[in-house]
Amino acid sequence: ERAIFGGDGWKPGMEQVKVPGGTVPRLPSPKPRRHRSEGRSRSRSRHREAHREVGPAHAPDAPIPELPDPLPEVVPSSTVALYVEGFKEEALDGWYRRRDKCIITGSPAFFNNKQGSSKLFMYKQASGRWVISPVRAGKEGEDDLLRAARQGQDRGVACQKAARGGFNKWREFYQGRWVETRLTVEMFDFQQYEQERRRSQLAREERQAHALPAPV
Repeated sequence: ERAIFGGDGWKPGMEQVKVPGGTVPRLPSPKPRRHRSEGRSRSRSRHREAHREVGPAHAPDAPIPELPDPLPEVVPSSTVALYVEGFKEEALDGWYRRRDKCIITGSPAFFNNKQGSSKLFMYKQASGRWVISPVRAGKEGEDDLLRAARQGQDRGVACQKAARGGFNKWREFYQGRWVETRLTVEMFDFQQYEQERRRSQLAREERQAHALPAPV
């Protein structure tokens, strides 16, 4: 049951995402994936270099190199919430809700408010890769990782495998090492999220009604 919980205040002492040593590691470097058009451009360039006569370093009629296509938006701007499941570390699963006032590298971050765990946030790096990190780390929550993300630091407990890859292919820090994992991700616009929230509320009320003792 993917119940939608309210309340998002982080307090020291709340259960932390399990990270060996109590520290949040640096993210693995994404393996660069050469764009096909970029590869063709380099191949043609090498072919021209091998056959042309020696001339000026910058010929006036030199072709303009082809640029890779811009990164696609894997999370549409209309998305107000995501439901994620499939992590080996189950504390990372659940609802992530957009917070428009929290902007990191030009995009709003999404926050996980699951009860019984520390607050997590999901954000997009300048490279286009999405990352999940605790908001704070350390025994007393003294390590502000939200500020670190805004400053461009590369730390987290999970990240998209590649900015150009599918949004369901991630890496997570599990049992002391980075492992690959495949997620199930649902994205909700405002209307869809409100419908899901009402459905969740009705289901909760129905469970509570069944739990009440029968009238004598």
